Amino acid sequence: MFGNYTISSHCSTHDHVCEVDYSLEPSDNFQNDPWDHFRLAIYCDLIICFTGIFSRVSNLFTEEEVSFYKRISILSTLIITLIAIIDFYRIKTCLFPRWCHEGIDDTIIPTYYFYQMNECPTYSSWLTYDYSDSDINHNDLCESTEYGCCEVVNIDCDGAYRDGDTYSLYQMIVNDYRGHWQMDINKIDEEGSNCPTIEEIIYRSSENDKNPHLIIYLSFTITIMIIMCLGIIYRICIRKESYKKTESDDVEKSTLWEESSEDDDDDNDDDNDDDDDDDDVTEKSWSLQASV
Repeated sequence: MFGNYTISSHCSTHDHVCEVDYSLEPSDNFQNDPWDHFRLAIYCDLIICFTGIFSRVSNLFTEEEVSFYKRISILSTLIITLIAIIDFYRIKTCLFPRWCHEGIDDTIIPTYYFYQMNECPTYSSWLTYDYSDSDINHNDLCESTEYGCCEVVNIDCDGAYRDGDTYSLYQMIVNDYRGHWQMDINKIDEEGSNCPTIEEIIYRSSENDKNPHLIIYLSFTITIMIIMCLGIIYRICIRKESYKKTESDDVEKSTLWEESSEDDDDDNDDDNDDDDDDDDVTEKSWSLQASV
C-alpha cells in the first residue's frame, strides 16, 4: 500500500478509509459539509426565535419587555452562529504514518492516514487514550485480568518517521522489536477479538473530538431557554399578585362605601328624630300661649 488515505465518516467503506485525490491538498479531500457544523446551530436558533415569538403572542408582556426578549434572541443567534463558524474553520488536518517505504539514500517515504480533529495530538499514541476512555471495557488495571490488555501493533513507522530514522534502522526495529501500543481495555478472549484496529482508533477519536462543541451549543441554548421561561413565570406571578391586590382593594373600597352609607343613614335618622322633637316642643309652646 503506497498511496495515502483519509479516515472520516464520509468514506463509505466499513473501516471509513478512502484513498486521497492526489490532485488536491490533503485537507481538501475531506468533504466538509457546512451543514454538519451548522445544523445544530440552526436548530438552536429556531428554538430561540420561537421563544421570542411566543413571548410576543402570549399577551403577558409590555412592548418594552417584548423588545428585550427579541434582543436576547438575536444576540443568542449571533453567538451560536459565531461559535459554529469558529468550529468550522479551526479544524486541523492531522496525519499518521501508517507504512514506511524505502526512498532515495536510505530515507523513509511514509504512507499517510489523514484525519481531522480540533487539535492534532503531539504523539499519535495519545489517540489510544481518547479511544479507551469511550470504550465500555475500559479498565486501568486490565493487566491483572484473565486475558490482559488490548494492544495495537504495526505502528513502528510512526515512531521511526517522527524520530527521523533511516529505512535500514526502521527495518531492524520491525524485525527485532515489533513495537506496539498498549490500551487500557480488557481483552475478552485470547485473540483480543474486541480490540480495535488503528483505523478504528483514528476514526472514533476524530469523531468524538467534535462532540464537546455540540454540547456547548446545546448548553447555551438551554440556558437562554431557562432564562426566558423564568421571565415568563415571573411575569405570570406578577400578574396574579397585581390581580389579587386589585381585587382586595376593590373589596375594601366597597366595604368602606357601605359603612359610610350606613353612617349617613343613621345621621339622617337622628336628624329626623331631632326635627320631630323640635316640632313637639313648638306645638307645646303654642298650646301654652293659647291657654294664657
